Amino acid sequence: MYKCLYFTVVLVFMACMSWAHPVHISVTTIEYQPEKKGFVVAFKIFYDDFSALLSNKNNRKVVIGSDDSDWSDLAVKYIRESFSMEINGKICSNRMKFVLHEMNHEAVWFYFAIPFKGNPLKSVKVDCKVLSDFYADQTNLVIIKTPGTEKGFSLKKPDLQCEVLL
Repeated sequence: MYKCLYFTVVLVFMACMSWAHPVHISVTTIEYQPEKKGFVVAFKIFYDDFSALLSNKNNRKVVIGSDDSDWSDLAVKYIRESFSMEINGKICSNRMKFVLHEMNHEAVWFYFAIPFKGNPLKSVKVDCKVLSDFYADQTNLVIIKTPGTEKGFSLKKPDLQCEVLL
């Protein structure tokens, strides 16, 4: 009897934990594609975290993926304000063009393109503040890929920058 009760309590606890995730994480992938003369920057952000942040910032309920047509515009605007990137010491994120978003059962991916015609690629520096202004425990995982190099970083307050020297 106690084993059954214990098993039930553990099962209920695990189910509750799966509904409300206790950590706040985003993933940003930055990939240099020389054949396309630029970078693809992809952000994976969980629905519930991003909806809460956008609702707070806009003083109204914003639901990612809803029929409300401006949620995507609000999200793209926020990402542009929260992310910056330098290539070879020059800011390039101001040329970041929104391409599309994709949704799955837990998160939304936003894709951007940043043109880069210069050669050679010497350095990539990133400042990723996504969600860190709203969640004190926010972790931003940043992966920077170039031909022959792939480096990953875990960014938390107060250190929200990373750099790859090539």
